[in-house]
Amino acid sequence: MKEIKLRKYNQGLNQLFYSTRLEGENELRFNFSPFDEGSSWIANGPLSKIMMYTGVNDQNGKKIYEGDIVQIIHDQKPVIKQTVRFNHGKFIPVCDYRSTELKIVGNVFSLKNDGEP
Repeated sequence: MKEIKLRKYNQGLNQLFYSTRLEGENELRFNFSPFDEGSSWIANGPLSKIMMYTGVNDQNGKKIYEGDIVQIIHDQKPVIKQTVRFNHGKFIPVCDYRSTELKIVGNVFSLKNDGEP
């Protein structure tokens, strides 16, 4: 089964929050602690953006999420930078390359992608 992980960008706080999966009897919820503390709302309004983990790690072992900017590496040389997005049932450009050819160089919010627990 695919590992479901989410992260949330909160525009008001200019921060990324990573989810913890909470399983109940009849539901599946995600908590973005410490921001959500007990809240069942996933987005918390218009100032938030939810992004899903692609299931792929880059060449350095970092998890690649929607909204990350990845450097495509070919023959050990940087070729192009692209923003990861979900389109027509797949994550672009992640689905077209091996993890050894991808390196996270940033995200659309210009924040470091090193705060994940």
